[in-house]
Amino acid sequence: MVEETASQMSTEATEHGFLLAIAPHNQHEATHQKIYDALEEVFRCHGNIANYLQKTIGEDDEKASQFILFLDELTTAGAVFQETSKYLQAQHLRSDVILSEVKQVKLHVATLGFHAKSSIKGPPSNVKVKDMIGLILFDGFVTALEPLVVTQPADLMALTSERKLATPWKGMDAFSVGYSKGFSRALSLLGLLLICFENGIDISEELPLLHKSLSSIHCVVSKFASKTEEVLFNFKVQTRGAVRKLPNVVEWICVLKHLQEQGTNTNEVMRKYNNSVPTKAQQIAGGKAKTVKNLMESLPQECLQLILDHCQRFSWEASVFTDDCLASKKISAGYCHRSVGLGEAWRSRGKVTEESLDLMFRHIIHGFESSSEDMRKKLSQQEVDAKSEEAAFVYNMALEAKKECPIEDSLLEEKWFGPWVSGEFSCTHEVANQLQQKDPNLTARGVKQLAEVMNIHGSTMPVRGQPGSVRAIEGSLEEDEWNLLKQRITYDLQAFRVTGQRMASWESAKYHEELMQRRQRFEVSNAAAKSFLSCYVNIILADKVVAPVLRNMGDFVDRSMQRFGLQKAAMVSAYFLNWSAVSRCKESLQAVQAQSMGVLLNASDNAVGVALMPVFGYLKGQTFVAEHHCLKKLHGAGLNVDRTMSLNFEARVDARDSRPLTYQGRIATGSALNETKFAFKSSSLVTHGRTANAEQLSAAHMEHVEDIDPEALPSTTSDDHIAGARKFEQIGQDAWSKMFDAALDGVEVGPNTSILIIDGNLGVGDSFAAYLDKRKEYNCPIFYVGITDDEVTKEWFLKTKCEKLTRDHCEGKVEIPGVARVAEEWTIHPRYSAEFQGLLEKITEEFGPLIAEKDRSKNTENGRDNGSGDSKPVRKRKNQAQDVMMTNPIAAKRGKVENAFLKKIEEVGEENKLLEFDLVNRGGGISVHVKFQNKVFLFNRSHTKAVLQAGHVLAGFGSGKYKQRKEGEEFNADKEVLFEVDPATLVLNGSQLTTVDEMLKTKRADDPTASIAYHKVIEEPTPEDASKIKITLQNQVAFVPNPAGVNEDEENKEKSVKAKALQARAASLLPAASWKTHCTSVLWVVRWAAIGLTPVKPQVVLTKEISLEPGQACEL
Repeated sequence: MVEETASQMSTEATEHGFLLAIAPHNQHEATHQKIYDALEEVFRCHGNIANYLQKTIGEDDEKASQFILFLDELTTAGAVFQETSKYLQAQHLRSDVILSEVKQVKLHVATLGFHAKSSIKGPPSNVKVKDMIGLILFDGFVTALEPLVVTQPADLMALTSERKLATPWKGMDAFSVGYSKGFSRALSLLGLLLICFENGIDISEELPLLHKSLSSIHCVVSKFASKTEEVLFNFKVQTRGAVRKLPNVVEWICVLKHLQEQGTNTNEVMRKYNNSVPTKAQQIAGGKAKTVKNLMESLPQECLQLILDHCQRFSWEASVFTDDCLASKKISAGYCHRSVGLGEAWRSRGKVTEESLDLMFRHIIHGFESSSEDMRKKLSQQEVDAKSEEAAFVYNMALEAKKECPIEDSLLEEKWFGPWVSGEFSCTHEVANQLQQKDPNLTARGVKQLAEVMNIHGSTMPVRGQPGSVRAIEGSLEEDEWNLLKQRITYDLQAFRVTGQRMASWESAKYHEELMQRRQRFEVSNAAAKSFLSCYVNIILADKVVAPVLRNMGDFVDRSMQRFGLQKAAMVSAYFLNWSAVSRCKESLQAVQAQSMGVLLNASDNAVGVALMPVFGYLKGQTFVAEHHCLKKLHGAGLNVDRTMSLNFEARVDARDSRPLTYQGRIATGSALNETKFAFKSSSLVTHGRTANAEQLSAAHMEHVEDIDPEALPSTTSDDHIAGARKFEQIGQDAWSKMFDAALDGVEVGPNTSILIIDGNLGVGDSFAAYLDKRKEYNCPIFYVGITDDEVTKEWFLKTKCEKLTRDHCEGKVEIPGVARVAEEWTIHPRYSAEFQGLLEKITEEFGPLIAEKDRSKNTENGRDNGSGDSKPVRKRKNQAQDVMMTNPIAAKRGKVENAFLKKIEEVGEENKLLEFDLVNRGGGISVHVKFQNKVFLFNRSHTKAVLQAGHVLAGFGSGKYKQRKEGEEFNADKEVLFEVDPATLVLNGSQLTTVDEMLKTKRADDPTASIAYHKVIEEPTPEDASKIKITLQNQVAFVPNPAGVNEDEENKEKSVKAKALQARAASLLPAASWKTHCTSVLWVVRWAAIGLTPVKPQVVLTKEISLEPGQACEL
């Protein structure tokens, strides 16, 4: 039965080709892409679709006439329309009407209007237009169930009648229909048709569904008693139904502006709307009502237009603004930001004016639109209020400067307003710094940028005396010279003070400019890494059945072949399956892995599979059973697994390591394989059945998958190395490289060849690092597919590998195809980037895209070949803790314990002992002695002097768990340890004592986005410290030790084992406050994880050096 199933799968795979379950190919995809590209050009040149229509056919009668004929040719011959009469028969509509049940008419597509007078609502956002055009391209212009609700506005009909455009019919004028509902759909349709007209796209051939729907545009002709009634109808219909959205602020503003121009009372419109909707949730009230009122009544029209234009480009939902931030009274002209006790000067500097509001909105919008998509976020009310105060300061300080010097407005815009609006760091930093300090004696010359502007108009040297013969004659030469000298000395002293301040500000600005440049470089590299992963890598989340996996893989292959112009038949595929610790794979995942390998290998003679057999089992003597089980699954998938192979390791990295030096495996092929056409017949893996010797991965360099949710609790409370099945499964990058080399060696690579590498059991993704190295050896595209059944693993893999690619790209260790190093460097240059990008576009247009020079050198890091063929010697394990402590600069700065705390053990006495345990990490004779009232001492009972460095671990809190404290939950400070840090907090990074600030600075040299788990890092530079930061706690995560106690098994353990266990949990036996002394503290062991600097476990650690003579004790 199994053989019949396998034979059937093989036959189907051969007949239908590679990967059966794939989505149908869109035969008009090229046309769609051409339309989308033209649409982006429309947005770039005209701003929105309404402006495009108005500029193209609204102002050019000749082109409009040609467009009308083009539209008429698209209608089906014999179609019946209602345009024969100039006026349509209208009907009154109620807001609860079902439009599909009302009398409808069919209108010619060329009668649909596009002018601003066509609707009381403003034009749709660019995002909405793009989505609607996508729907039209997919389904056509469907109006049968949701017809357009049209009107014939008198002002629009007068406008179209005056143009007198020729039409193939008699009656209605072209483009004379307005809308009560459907304006966005109609504009999107006309914009799409105009794009097709201008780009020569044959709609009948390329877009058949759209062509068919143009002859059947269903409309309902409506009439209303007033414009107010029309607004209420539109908004109530818009909010009806589960999928409808409430009108947003921008929609309300556009409608109310239109009504206000016609003399309608806008407050009455809003009141009637609130009375007409059934639920309070649909009413315009609260923050939204305040926002609309603020924008309509308090905001200058220029600022309101800036907001509307911004929302037109991005839509309200994707814009920088929120209801709350625009409702703030602090963005109203006339408001004064408070400056208590700072005098009249600062009160005037905080006054909000129409000019400062214009600066503020330009600054906010520019900062949002110039940021990368990942960095964009909506502003809170507090952030907008702060921007309002900054803009008021910027404008009013300029007025103060103009009172002293006749500065031209153009110069102020160039040197002061413009740099602040564009977010130039030196300017924004200066403004923020002045507002933070609020110096009562500040003048316009105290602001660096304004002083530079003022200096253009003349010297600032206060020289009034003019010594000369006249003064000498008058007998006052000596007094005049003295006054002149005093003035010069005073001026020089002030100049020195200003220079000192400016030097500090310059150093701070320079630091942050370098930081911003690193961040910009990081963003460029991050975008390149994401682009690379989307083009070449596909991580599949497997379910319990194989069909979705095959479909996903097939779609990825199809996209890749189309993107690079390759042939699927020329693709060479290698499917690797690491079942060395198969117990870690669910039964359903094993079935999916085997079946997907079976379909792939039976579909082509250009595919091979490699499966590592189990070498680890939790039960002794059961490994062969697991191997037999794996072979049955592969055979049942229609695979031939007669060929064997072995993955060989050079030597053990540790003599105590129990992993074998040979991993046995099977080479899988399709059951109907044509050996003569087999692409891998000459590969060394097939011919020799073994790999070159690989370096064994040490446990210290192994990884484990973590939850990357910022609020996820730490995954472990142990800093021990990985063991068990996970240790046997992680074979390391070098082992994967050796398998790739052996499998692909001897495979012929032609001009149209591509290579697909599949890791069927993704794990921590060691194979991906080997894949990146392998890419350097080939000039053809190599793709990577990983399969896992764990969503956390997929998210962790994509995040960590993207970050690794980004860092390597920043440092020049890896070059991502299409991005040359010189291009990456000059594209972000602060002065020449625009000119270089223009030059790069010209080069690319004439000669094609740049190709990065390939680096064929081998990496010599741990687990990789050094390229010389020589093996690295086996590293010996050693305890480096003492050496690290002796050379740790932070530990050395902590100082020593004063002699006053040192006593003889006899003086302290050994009575009243509550607890005592030996420091097993210091050998014998050194112990911690706890007396009544939790007084803690350190005893030296040995015969030699003992020196314990700062950073030495005295005790641990044992096993436990993490929990996230809820708001208002009581915190047990005696038993729980809260993970809360600041820049100066001491932590243990492995065995090294350091501070959070030092760890963050070191990490940010490579990764400018490095953060701290459950905390927010805020930059607060000062003239004294340009890199100063502030760390605030966001989520309260605490470590809770398990209840302490000694069981019978622990009592029976050996003395050394028992002592070690006691030291490991001794800290939990006393209140945590007992360990916070003059020379000890509860510190966190931390490590870098996917979500930032993450806690591992708390420990009691020495914070000062202690030197104990034999028989001496130290009171902690």
